[in-house]
Amino acid sequence: MSSTCLPYSMSTFPGKLALACLAVAVCARVGFAAEVSPEDAQTLQAAQKAYDGAKYADAVKLLLPLRTKYPDEGDIPRMLTHAYFELGEFDAARDAALTAIGAGRLAPDVLGRIAQIDQRRDDRLALVNVVRLLTVLEPANRQWRLVYADLLAATDALDESVGVYRALLAEVPESANVALRLGSVLVKQERHAEAAAMLETAWHLGANDPRLPTTLAGIHQQLGDDRQTLAWLERATANAEAVSPERQMQLGHLLWKLGEHDRAAAAVEDLAKSGEAKFKSQAHMLLGRIAMDRQRVEEAIAHWQTAAASGEPGTDLLAVLGAHYFNTGDFATAAKVLRRVVEAEKSENEQHLRFLVLSLFRAGDTAAARGFLRQYVERHGMSEEAQSLVRAIAAARPDARPAAKS
Repeated sequence: MSSTCLPYSMSTFPGKLALACLAVAVCARVGFAAEVSPEDAQTLQAAQKAYDGAKYADAVKLLLPLRTKYPDEGDIPRMLTHAYFELGEFDAARDAALTAIGAGRLAPDVLGRIAQIDQRRDDRLALVNVVRLLTVLEPANRQWRLVYADLLAATDALDESVGVYRALLAEVPESANVALRLGSVLVKQERHAEAAAMLETAWHLGANDPRLPTTLAGIHQQLGDDRQTLAWLERATANAEAVSPERQMQLGHLLWKLGEHDRAAAAVEDLAKSGEAKFKSQAHMLLGRIAMDRQRVEEAIAHWQTAAASGEPGTDLLAVLGAHYFNTGDFATAAKVLRRVVEAEKSENEQHLRFLVLSLFRAGDTAAARGFLRQYVERHGMSEEAQSLVRAIAAARPDARPAAKS
């Protein structure tokens, strides 16, 4: 049985942008370049006061006549951008922002509002372009660059996002947050060795995402390093608030694979008593394999019988059980089990089909044996084994029926 595959993906880490956390500098008390009358100056001050007092509708009402009177003045639409945004009139806010930019106010606060609006619209391409401009206007602002890298990663511009993240990490090598984001993109690119190194760096720098150990376990599993997979899976278990049956099964399989039978059995012993059929079946499957490794055949069969009764067994388990019943002379039960195997495999496995024919024949059901023998010859040819079966069945009474159950 192959070991359980551990989940890991880009979605393990924060992917959604959080532009709301970026402080948008409202254009409070902006310089007004045009010469204005004392009355207009008072109106502008009143609009500023209304905005500061969260009376955004009043601010808009005061600013609109000024925008008509001073069409080339960029600070009026700049202020309108923020007032409209606070009122939730996002189309008007974006139009005002573009008017402000057209009048020469290519300012971070204006672009910041456009970015927030584009995010609300889920217009990723427009958002990327706006934030790219913000990184040019404020190259020292790491927060804008981080948002830019996040946007690139979210729009699958992965190589470019990796470059931005690496540049940020070079400036702030102690940033667990940047290391975590960079590692996430490397996971998405399936650059497993680099991703493992970066995410382990994030972990040691203090990244507190509880899903990180499970992700690292999954990456090391992809790299084929069972010991590191186990180490990170054990960290995930230690940090978890509640026991995860899936994780316990993963631990059990890994420990079994590494030959640590006692620990593997201990990892799944509670699941073997579980009321949930799926995990009870999986636990007994593993306990059966551990017993077989220890050459305790009867114990293994008992576990596998419990597994088959508790869940939906796979063909491998059923084939083992069928062989056990055949070898112990319980041909009727062997035939019943092997029929399920053959039907699931669509008669493709020569050995399973041959033993089904033998089981049916020895159980006395020659009619069914003839039917499956026909399938055998059609799919696998008239081999020496098939000829032997044909002779044996031909010698049997044609009206033979299955043996009665005792």
